[in-house]
Amino acid sequence: MPASSRLTVRQRKPAEESAELQAKGERIPENDTWIAAVAIECDMTLATVDDAHFLRVSGLKVEH
Repeated sequence: MPASSRLTVRQRKPAEESAELQAKGERIPENDTWIAAVAIECDMTLATVDDAHFLRVSGLKVEH
C-alpha cells in the first residue's frame, strides 16, 4: 500500500504540498508546510512577517 493512501485527509494536504514544492526544488520547512495546509483547509489568510517561502505554496492566501 503506498504511503500516501495510509495518510488521513488532514495529513494528505501537507504531504502533497511538500511533494509538489520538492519536485520544483522549492522545499520549505515541514512545520511551515503544516501551517500552510491548515490555513488552506480552513480557508484562512496567513499573516506572517517572513512570507518568502509561504508565497510558493499554491492556494495559500498570505498577508504581510
